Amino acid sequence: MHELSIAQSMLEVIESNVTENGYTRCTAVTVRAGLLSAVDEEALRFAFETLSEQTAHSGSTLSVERTFPTAKCDCGCSFKVTEMMYACPDCGAVTAALSGGDELEVIKLEVE
Repeated sequence: MHELSIAQSMLEVIESNVTENGYTRCTAVTVRAGLLSAVDEEALRFAFETLSEQTAHSGSTLSVERTFPTAKCDCGCSFKVTEMMYACPDCGAVTAALSGGDELEVIKLEVE
């Protein structure tokens, strides 16, 4: 479950930003997670809530913004990939080149 280490890293980013900018706590965090980052949203939410319980950020809400890769098939078709298993909608090939969809980053903090 790599979501536990991701949640720990998120809390480190939060703490660093809160401390550096003179805030007291984070009340909400938004994370961008691409399909290819293989993050389970439920597991990440559970890990974040559990780890943040003993911090000043306890009760912070977590929002996850999902992104998806774009596939470019040899047949010329471009399409958005929304599942880990995919095939070109035009020719059925499973060898399309992917771009994007691997993001994993904190993109927004709401603080007090």
